[in-house]
Amino acid sequence: MANQRTWKVYDCDLVDMAETNPEAEGLPRAIAIHGERSLAEAEALPKGFVTKVLLDYDFSDDEQVLAFARRYGPVACPYGGAIFRTTMAIENPLCFVNTI
Repeated sequence: MANQRTWKVYDCDLVDMAETNPEAEGLPRAIAIHGERSLAEAEALPKGFVTKVLLDYDFSDDEQVLAFARRYGPVACPYGGAIFRTTMAIENPLCFVNTI
């Protein structure tokens, strides 16, 4: 039986979308997932993850967001197609930009 406490994640980096997409001016930096790089095994969520470990991250700090994504992978709500929308946004961060 497969180990249920681990999963595979791709390496990622922070990117400034405005450098390659002028229409992204003013958007925050995004996480770029590198599917071409080898997979790594994510760390299983430790006991007390929500009440201790998660609270130790400052998600207003881009470098800490990146560290979290590299360790545990991207986060998505499992309901209402949110995982699909999260994957789309990672693959094309401009897909949800309001064009009105």
